[in-house]
Amino acid sequence: MTRVERILRWVWLINGLVLLALLVAGGIFLLIGALAGLGGGDTASAPATRADSSRAEAAAPLRYDPPEAVRGSDARIVVIRRGTGYTYRNTSSSARGPEAPAVNVAFLDARGARLLLDRPAYIAHVRYPGQAAADARSDTLRWIVYEAALGDSNGDGRVDSRDRRSLYVSALDGRGFRRVLPDGYELRDWAGQADGSLVATAVQLQPGSAPMPERAFVLDASGAVRPYAALDSVVAAAGGIAGKP
Repeated sequence: MTRVERILRWVWLINGLVLLALLVAGGIFLLIGALAGLGGGDTASAPATRADSSRAEAAAPLRYDPPEAVRGSDARIVVIRRGTGYTYRNTSSSARGPEAPAVNVAFLDARGARLLLDRPAYIAHVRYPGQAAADARSDTLRWIVYEAALGDSNGDGRVDSRDRRSLYVSALDGRGFRRVLPDGYELRDWAGQADGSLVATAVQLQPGSAPMPERAFVLDASGAVRPYAALDSVVAAAGGIAGKP
């Protein structure tokens, strides 16, 4: 082999190596671009998915039953729920499923129809005198009672079962809506009393992980709210006994 042939051979070898390196580099860039495109697609589609979900929830049909009489008033009440309480079995019939939480309440009387609330709400329970599914809580009531969350306490952008609930009442015609518990308390439970009053228990919210003491409050027959000091005192005594060795 002559010297010229050897030089040409080296030139072709070097050119081949350079071409191979270019092909490998191009393949790497194409792979990186493809992976980036996949990642970008997920990121771009996520907000759209969330937006679609939000729109679907906002557009969910509301469900409500016929008006029911409120004993002691000429008003009739309609509890309005999110549209998940019915599921269609086929095109011609539907079956009632578990009741969804209420989002508002309507009242009808001789003066017309009106809504209780002008804001988003999660209403876990509504109790009123003469309620069809009557229980001990509604037998002696002088008000309509609502267990509800009216604010986004956990900051997730919606008002639902994860937000803090309080206790509210209105007159039997739906007017005079007001909160029973003081600021800084979250509802635990409540019960109507034989004398027409209402006793509610609530936990006092504390910063951080501090213990949250429970307190009792009375909504008396006149509509005034006061601490139930006698009940709190006897519970404190019970705590002292339970803490003894």
